[in-house]
Amino acid sequence: MGNLHKSFNVVIAEDDEDDYLLIAETLKKVENIGLIHWVKDGEELLGYLDACEASNKSQEKKPNLIILDFNMPKKDGREALEEIKTNPKRKNIPVIVLTTS
Repeated sequence: MGNLHKSFNVVIAEDDEDDYLLIAETLKKVENIGLIHWVKDGEELLGYLDACEASNKSQEKKPNLIILDFNMPKKDGREALEEIKTNPKRKNIPVIVLTTS
């Protein structure tokens, strides 16, 4: 388990600020959490992933985990998940799906 001390980056795709804050506060209690990045819909999530792939500097911010709300505006979690899992560069990123419904 050599990865225990590695910084672990997380993207939270959640349109509700209160839910995001609850998730982020919980994650901050985990010792090796590095960057926590918040996006508010599926389009913003996919744009962030595109930016991470396009820029060498952004590779440092590439997520090791995506926490994904299923019910979001613009592009919902189902659509974003399908695009992530059918993309060869992204399909191995673990995704945790959340919904309050």
